[in-house]
Amino acid sequence: MKTFPYLSCRKGIFHFRRVVPLDLRNILLKREILVSLRTSDVKAARKIAVEMADSLDSLFRSIRSGKRLLSMAELEPFVQLERRQKTEALIVEALEDFDSRRQEEEEWEGFHARTFKQEALEDLRYNRLDSSKPNIDKFISVNSLPVERDSAVYKQLCRASLQALVEFYTDAELVIKGDFENPRLQFNIKEDSSIIEGVSSLEEDLTFSQAADQFLEENKNHWSGKYFSAQRARLTHFMSFVSATLNLEINELTLKSVSIF
Repeated sequence: MKTFPYLSCRKGIFHFRRVVPLDLRNILLKREILVSLRTSDVKAARKIAVEMADSLDSLFRSIRSGKRLLSMAELEPFVQLERRQKTEALIVEALEDFDSRRQEEEEWEGFHARTFKQEALEDLRYNRLDSSKPNIDKFISVNSLPVERDSAVYKQLCRASLQALVEFYTDAELVIKGDFENPRLQFNIKEDSSIIEGVSSLEEDLTFSQAADQFLEENKNHWSGKYFSAQRARLTHFMSFVSATLNLEINELTLKSVSIF
């Protein structure tokens, strides 16, 4: 079987490995980026590898352009991911534990949510970042990002983590009130698989390559240029995986043959 880009396996655990471009080694002080993906599941590892490759490509472009700050558009996905993870965990806990609640309980928990939200807002206002640093340190370590703790980008990430906390406590008040159906709490949990689902809805007599091109073309005007490029890259990696697994040329594959996955 062909190897998958940037992916290697050591003692049953997959690792992401990518050589740092020559022109960036003096800046990043690394010859390569190597990080354990902490999984033995090949499909999960391939998905993570694609996402990490996209993130690194964006990082490399930013460094080459002399960029020292992240844009709001670059930070927003990080904010929303953190918010979603915290909120969904709270919703699960609430659905499992809420039973014949009293008004006093709701009011008391709502008071705490508003208090914690105000504390996070004050931390943002006065740039008090200590509470978010452990979270960002873990994020940087897991993703093997060459971000120094005294850099402006590091502090931007800390502030983004605090912003996610503010958003989460706003969500928490809705959960505490039992308003689980509120549109604000309806996350797009299918986003990661949107490419595959979109392709699957097309004509089965198309080849997979044709269907992929059609899917991208139909959505091009609805996506930003950056998001379009990321989706195209992920789809390209997926097609390479399918082709290698079935030992067929990608232009010979039909949607029906891919349905075994």
